[in-house]
Amino acid sequence: MSDKIKIYIAGPMSGIEDHNRQAFVEAQQEVTSLFIEEPREIFNPIDHEASLMVQQGLVRNTQEAYRLCMAIDCDWICKKATHIYMLRGWEKSKGAMAEWTLAKCINLKILYQ
Repeated sequence: MSDKIKIYIAGPMSGIEDHNRQAFVEAQQEVTSLFIEEPREIFNPIDHEASLMVQQGLVRNTQEAYRLCMAIDCDWICKKATHIYMLRGWEKSKGAMAEWTLAKCINLKILYQ
């Protein structure tokens, strides 16, 4: 692995107005300030293509769309992440709980908002 810190942001989206976009945007700013002195890459799932398509109504928020988003997110966590940043309320989200469990399984550093 390179020396660059790679942080995945995890938190609740489903059933929250605007998919909880504001919380994810603020979390990215928080993570940036936490690692301001270090080279970093941040994966914010609110901004990846499949998530944006769901948010814009181009893909109905069906199980298929959810599977696609989780596949992209879990792939990035497994292949790239060194850290995961858990937003408040993550315990109430099935997706965020799965991402947290995956992070524990592969021994990532877990940060909490």
